[in-house]
Amino acid sequence: MPSKTFVDGGQGEPGVEGSADKVGDEFTYRYKDIHYSKQRVTELIPGKKIVWLVTESNLNFIKDKQEWTGTKISFDITKRVTKPRSASPMWA
Repeated sequence: MPSKTFVDGGQGEPGVEGSADKVGDEFTYRYKDIHYSKQRVTELIPGKKIVWLVTESNLNFIKDKQEWTGTKISFDITKRVTKPRSASPMWA
């Protein structure tokens, strides 16, 4: 993720803001008034693994709006080449 604010494809509204370049970096994700979350990078092995800790959340699509706060999101990265499963240009 770049070390700057950028806008997703959704009607010019901010999507992701912040950085995830190194351990300790933080970024937020917003989608209209439906989803807000703030993540901190807690583990980073370039090209192999990244772990985010959700430090804040406000999710208007579930009963417990802060349900994700305290959750760790982990990605194990591999060099597998596949076609995107979504037709959305956002994931292309």
